[in-house]
Amino acid sequence: MVDTVTFPVELGGDGQKVTNDNDSVTGMGKGGHRKNFVRACNNVVAIAGLVVNATTNLASKASQIALDTTNAALASLTTTVGTKADASSVSSSISTINSSLALKAPINNAAFTGTPTAPTPAADDSSTKIATTAFVDANGVKVGSIIILGGEDVPTGYLAIPTAATELSRTTYARLFAKLGTKWGAGNGSTTFNIPFIPPDYTVLQAAASLNIATQSVGEILGHAHGGVVNGVPNTGSNYIGAGTPFSPSFGNTASTGGSANKAAGMRFQFAIKY
Repeated sequence: MVDTVTFPVELGGDGQKVTNDNDSVTGMGKGGHRKNFVRACNNVVAIAGLVVNATTNLASKASQIALDTTNAALASLTTTVGTKADASSVSSSISTINSSLALKAPINNAAFTGTPTAPTPAADDSSTKIATTAFVDANGVKVGSIIILGGEDVPTGYLAIPTAATELSRTTYARLFAKLGTKWGAGNGSTTFNIPFIPPDYTVLQAAASLNIATQSVGEILGHAHGGVVNGVPNTGSNYIGAGTPFSPSFGNTASTGGSANKAAGMRFQFAIKY
């Protein structure tokens, strides 16, 4: 049993102290209960009411906080998601995503489209790195180079060497024009230029440095004489002494064979130039 009870004002009481002794002012004995009992009951009721109100307010506050939290979460979700999507729009979005994924190159056996790029390996790199066009241009066959082909097919990026003077567009074959210039002919002087040519059955000769590239040699044969033997005496001239009487010898010229041009014997191949 509590000996003393004080009803705090802040909790709804009147600040009165009540005891269970015989104190004439605060006690409950010796007749004190007649003036203190009702007062104590009123304090208890007042405090109980305050507690109920506080509990109700607390519950209301908790409910409001929960509601505010829920509303904030919904607002955030609405902001993130935007408008609610129906099943058809979701399906359409998935289809679009799948279509985009289908355009991506797989890691295994990748087939790129568009203009993919890659780091250019160092010069003379012989590893398994991807060879970019810059690497190939620096380390591959140079523009203007001529190759010999054992078959009829000319590789991509090459032109068959013609057998007569031929003009090309300076714009279409700009890289080749940049290498050759007008060394093989100026074409029409503005929009075309000439490329190297080799007449059929003609051979290819080494130039004296770069001084006479694109000039044609007429060819020559080693100097020699055609002679004969007459009566045991060699004749090294271009004439020979023929049969006749001892006092009237006859003379004649040696015969010649061949064609109109001096051509070397050889095996035919096809030539092509890188452009």
